[in-house]
Amino acid sequence: MSTRCLISLALLAALLFAQRTYATQPASGPGNDEQGTLVDTTGFAKVNGLVLFDAVLMKHDEFLGLLQIDALVERDALVTQPDGKSGIEAVYEIAFSVIQGGRQLAQDCWKRRDWSKSAEKRKSNVRIPEIARYGVPPGEYTVRVRVVDLVGHRVEEVTKKVSLGYYTNVGLQLSDILFASHIDPSTPKQEEYNLRGMCVIPDAEKVYGDGREHLQWYLEIYNLQRDRKAYHVVQPVLLDSKGVVKLRPPTITGINSESDLSVWDEMDLTGIAAGDYKLQILVVDKASGDSATVSRPLTIKRFEYREDLASMKRAGLTPDSTGDMEVALEYQAIQYLLPNAQQKIMRGIYDPSKQRILLTQIYTALNRDSSSTSNEFRRRFLQRLAHVKEFYGKVRGQPGWKRDRGRVYLKYGPPDYIEDHGIEPAKAHAYQIWEYPNIEGGVIFVFVDRNDLGLYTLVHSTKHDEIYAPGWRARELFVQSASGSTSGINAEDIRDNTGIGR
Repeated sequence: MSTRCLISLALLAALLFAQRTYATQPASGPGNDEQGTLVDTTGFAKVNGLVLFDAVLMKHDEFLGLLQIDALVERDALVTQPDGKSGIEAVYEIAFSVIQGGRQLAQDCWKRRDWSKSAEKRKSNVRIPEIARYGVPPGEYTVRVRVVDLVGHRVEEVTKKVSLGYYTNVGLQLSDILFASHIDPSTPKQEEYNLRGMCVIPDAEKVYGDGREHLQWYLEIYNLQRDRKAYHVVQPVLLDSKGVVKLRPPTITGINSESDLSVWDEMDLTGIAAGDYKLQILVVDKASGDSATVSRPLTIKRFEYREDLASMKRAGLTPDSTGDMEVALEYQAIQYLLPNAQQKIMRGIYDPSKQRILLTQIYTALNRDSSSTSNEFRRRFLQRLAHVKEFYGKVRGQPGWKRDRGRVYLKYGPPDYIEDHGIEPAKAHAYQIWEYPNIEGGVIFVFVDRNDLGLYTLVHSTKHDEIYAPGWRARELFVQSASGSTSGINAEDIRDNTGIGR
C-alpha cells in the first residue's frame, strides 16, 4: 500500500488545563448554540439511548496529555416541537465533566437546537457529533457526559474511567486508536475537528456489521528517529476474542519526515462473522529498531439470514409470489413499526434476497396467529399500505407512506374518528384531527395543510414520543394582521386540549 497515511504533526495551540475546544454538528442558522449552566432535571425521566460516548488519549507535550471526549447524540431519540416560525426543532443540553478523586476539575455545558423544515424532511439515522478536549497531567480520571432532552424532559448520564500515563520525548510511543466516521487530510473547515492539520470526525460507536462494514481509524506516532532515508512500518490486524488474526490489511510504510506523525486507514469488515474483536496496530521504527503496539475493542453484529421456506411461504414472500420491487417497498415501509436501532441496520441492506429473509423474520415475529396458514399480520399491514398509497400519495409525487398521515396510518392503523376541517373564515389552512381512543388512554394527531396542496404536516400529537405542541391552533391556523395581532381567535380556538388529552 502506498504511503497515503502520513502527515506532519502540526503544533497544537497552547492548552491550559481544563480548556475545552467544543464541537457540534451545527444547527441551521446562527445563534443556535448557547453556553450556560446545567439545567435542573428534577422530575425528568432517566432514560438510555440518548447518547453514545468514548474517550481517547493523545500527546500534547511531555507534561500534559490531550483527553478527547467524543459523543454522539441520537437525533432520532430527541423529541421535537414547532420552532415558532416555519419548522420544527429538538432542543437539548450536553455537558462534559472531568472528575478526579471525587473532585470536579472541569465542566462545560452547551445548549443546542437541531432544526428541520418539517417532520417529513427530518432525516433519520443521524447522530450529532460533539467533542470536548482537555489538557490533563498523568493520572486516573472519570469522564462524564450528560444529555438532556429539553423538549421531552428526559435525561441520560454516562461515565467512563480513563488512565493517562506520561508521554515523553524519548522512545517510540503511540496515541489511542480513534475510530472515525470521516477522515479528510485537507485542512478542516471546522476547527473542532482539527487533528494535526486534518479533519477527523470521531465515531463513538464501536459496533459494526450489516450496513456498517467500513471501519476508519486514526493514530498518532510519537518520537520517530529522524535520519536520512529513515522509515517506519505500520501493521494493523483484526483479532478475534481468542487472539486469532481474522483480517490482515497490507502494511503501511512511510518516511520519518517528522518525529511525530499521523497515520490513518480503513478496514473492510465484509464477511467477518459477528462477535467481539479488537483492532491491533503494530508500529516499527526501522531507523531505531523500536516498536510499539496499541489496540482498541470493537463488536460486529449481524442479522441471521436463515432462509426458512415454510415461514416465507406462510408470509407470501417467496420469489415466485412477491417480486423484488414489492419486497423493497414493504421493506422500507415496515421500518416505521420497528425500534430505531433495528431501522438503522436495515437501511444499510440492499440485497433483495436478504431483504426478503429479514421481512419474513419480522412478519413472523409480529404475527400473533402462528396457527394460520398465512401471515395475518402481513395481510393487515398490506391493507394499510394499499390505503396509504391510494389516499396519501397523490400529491407532488412523494409516496404516501413517506408523508406524515401515511406514517401515522401505517404505524397506528386507521383512526377511530377524523375531524376534517376545510379552510374556514379567519383560518389560514385546512386541518384534520385524528383520534385514537384505545392508545395510551386516548391520543390525537393534528395535521395541517400548510401549503394548501394537500400535503398535511403533523403539527401536534398527545402520543408519547410524537411531536407535542400545545398552542398549535394559534400558530398554524390564523393569519397575522399588519399590527402583529392575530385575527379571529376566540376562547375555543385557543384551547390546546382539543380532542383526547395527553
